Amino acid sequence: QVLANVVHVTVAGAFSYWYFMRDADIPNSATTESLKRACGPFFGSICFGSLIIAVIQTLRVVVRGGANEGGNDNAAMQCLRCILSCVLKMLEDVFRYVNKYAFTRVAIYGV
Repeated sequence: QVLANVVHVTVAGAFSYWYFMRDADIPNSATTESLKRACGPFFGSICFGSLIIAVIQTLRVVVRGGANEGGNDNAAMQCLRCILSCVLKMLEDVFRYVNKYAFTRVAIYGV
């Protein structure tokens, strides 16, 4: 997860060099500079975004694992687990979507 996000920030940063500095002198090592920033000052933001996704995925595994262990659960408990699993999946998808654009903003503006 972290490595994929580092690559995403690196590519977004290299592209932003090209986009915002079209008329100016683009450094020959725009990709290298973007990678340095992704692994340097932006690495904390990348790790935090990846941690949020990892925590949600862990919760989903715990919910699914509880469904496998509780063989004689009643229908209400099974329904609750199903709803919780669905909500966690939607939450994970929302955070993945937001992270994608947040990492792009970090790569471009450094905020």
